[in-house]
Amino acid sequence: MNLFLGISAGLMTMLLLMIMMPLYTVGFEITVMADEKIINESKGVIVDVQDSTTVQELKQQIKKETRIPPRKQTLGLKNPDDGTVTVLKDSKTMAHYGIGEGTTVLLFIQFEIKVMVDRKRTFFNRTITLEVNGMDKVEHLKEKIMDRLYEKGITRIGTVPKILTLQHGENDDIDILNDGQTIDYYGIKKDDNILHLSIGEFRVCVHYEIDNETKIYTFWVKREETVAILKKKIAIESGIKPEDQVLKCAASTNGPALQDKKTLKDYGIGNDGTSLFLSLEFVEIIVRNP
Repeated sequence: MNLFLGISAGLMTMLLLMIMMPLYTVGFEITVMADEKIINESKGVIVDVQDSTTVQELKQQIKKETRIPPRKQTLGLKNPDDGTVTVLKDSKTMAHYGIGEGTTVLLFIQFEIKVMVDRKRTFFNRTITLEVNGMDKVEHLKEKIMDRLYEKGITRIGTVPKILTLQHGENDDIDILNDGQTIDYYGIKKDDNILHLSIGEFRVCVHYEIDNETKIYTFWVKREETVAILKKKIAIESGIKPEDQVLKCAASTNGPALQDKKTLKDYGIGNDGTSLFLSLEFVEIIVRNP
């Protein structure tokens, strides 16, 4: 009996010690990659973490290796299926995101970009500088821009993402930035060209008839805006490629099509609510009998 009690007491002691002892977590290595030469010429750094390591703690470790402060770091995981990136929240752990041995974590470093603001609406030709990172969405960038303009005395008008148009590139190689996309999606980097901001003056309504149903898209535009730029805006909303679009001022199929290099002003388009009519480029297909 005494022997049994002794064994039982020993087992109880061992169980209590196991409960009181902190669990041992096996560490593992992950790779942090950034599209910046500051990190081992873009080859990445190896960081030791545990399942319980938080994203904020990981940022501190990255700081030790790169001297990049946590506030300038945004970490993400790329989805191998669709290429989208999930932004990691500071309070979450490696285990929460399923990060394990050999995982590659993406590092987006905050950097400055310059935005040239359209002179006509602001009464000055001004370039503003903003801090962004690759995972910032275009609509959030527009909000930052409007906040900065508001500080300069420019009145807020309209719905910010809709009334502002951001352009990247020059001449015929111009991207109209889609509100739902990220800065990284357009490959915009620290040393890139200046972004150009256009503030809409009036709205045009683009009517598109498909399957006996008329869809109406509304866009903020400027009189000096080219038809080509408007077509790129339409492409974002409708999914119809600019080269497949035919724009006319009248619903009649006999009316002349608007030319890409012409401005809206060239066609006398300048009133709020002006209607334009969209159709698809007609391609004639001739079938010959053998």
